[in-house]
Amino acid sequence: LGCLSDVDMLLIDSQHTSMHLQRELNTHATSVRKHIVCHDTNVVSNGMQKVLEKFVKNNSDWKMVEYYQSNVGFTLLSKVV
Repeated sequence: LGCLSDVDMLLIDSQHTSMHLQRELNTHATSVRKHIVCHDTNVVSNGMQKVLEKFVKNNSDWKMVEYYQSNVGFTLLSKVV
């Protein structure tokens, strides 16, 4: 499965496991034009943030803009322009 069309932003707040997050990124990142926001990256300590760090390391067209650690946290990735 994948996106039906390209989107400007993707919010990922689904199953909170590193394996599932990796599948979400593999499936949808190519359809995202601007931003990916992942929710609960501070409260869940199962490697989700490490998956995001590895994703930007291996995909030079993406960068990590913010890793917000207050409350449950979120991580913002943006396309490099």
